[in-house]
Amino acid sequence: MRRLNTPVLAAAVQASVDQGLSAQTQSLRDISELRSFLTSSAVTAPLDAAWSPIFLGALFVLHPLFGLIGAVSAALLVCGGLVTDMLTRQLTKEANQTNIEAVSKIGASLRHAEAIEAMGMLPALANRWRALQMQALSAFEASGSRSKAMSSITRSLRYSIQIVTLAAGAFLVLEQAITPGAMMASSILVGRLLIPFDSIIDNWRQWVLAIAGWRRLEATLKADLAIRQTMPTPHSSGDIVVDKLVYAAPGLDVPIIKGISFSLSPGEVLGVVGPSAAGKSTLARLLVGILRPTSGGVFLDGNNTYLWERSSFGQVVGYLPAICIAFGRHDLEKTLGGWPKATHTKCWKQRDWPTSMT
Repeated sequence: MRRLNTPVLAAAVQASVDQGLSAQTQSLRDISELRSFLTSSAVTAPLDAAWSPIFLGALFVLHPLFGLIGAVSAALLVCGGLVTDMLTRQLTKEANQTNIEAVSKIGASLRHAEAIEAMGMLPALANRWRALQMQALSAFEASGSRSKAMSSITRSLRYSIQIVTLAAGAFLVLEQAITPGAMMASSILVGRLLIPFDSIIDNWRQWVLAIAGWRRLEATLKADLAIRQTMPTPHSSGDIVVDKLVYAAPGLDVPIIKGISFSLSPGEVLGVVGPSAAGKSTLARLLVGILRPTSGGVFLDGNNTYLWERSSFGQVVGYLPAICIAFGRHDLEKTLGGWPKATHTKCWKQRDWPTSMT
């Protein structure tokens, strides 16, 4: 799981940039939940089930009737697990997806806490949160009720099977087909044979959620991510050239940026003015390589800004998005940790940074 941390974080950031999905933070929660799942007792049940063929073989050795009882019992519990999956999988999936959307939407809203407080939007936000939570809880409760019902049925079935095993053993002892010791051994072996299947059914919901989380991580990692250079590019101070730049957002046929070309030399300043939705912010994102151009390109001293390795690119380019993001000085120092020490030391000398920056 440790090896997944950095790739998943990079994939989540790039997916959020490309698709604007705040829900990509769910990928980080999926890693945490998978880590908790892997350290839980639910994982050991399949490992215990690996011993079942040995126990089943021992039952057949004691007497074929015991083996038949064990095989039928295991098949019944497996069928119970499949029925549990059929009854709960869709509900669990819907509940989990609804919960993810609720957390993502409310989390995105909380980024504008000042506006919420200033305009008295908290009651409306609370109602929205409550509605989303009730929808998720309703599905979770339905799934949990079905799962608990099936768990109770399979547990009762397992107890009944052990009683049947003892009864069959007593009959065979009376018929002098086996010894009393074999009867007791068969009861123990049947119990050990069925415990892993019972445990799997009890933890079925955890398995379903873990598998869903793993599939989301796979989808995130397999997404069409930005292709960046891996080797740092030397500092550049040459011209910036925009060559026949075209950009169309995914799913749209009409391009936002249509064949823009210009160049700037060191020391020159360019201001872009236009009405809302004219493409000013999109152009800024293309200039710093956040978005992938549909055609054409942006070049700084001959280097493509989109392909440029991000750490070295961040040392020569400044970018301040319209969305406000607060950084404490300590956090900013850690963010600048990859820069040469002289660079951010000079920053502190040139300006007395406030407690937070936007």
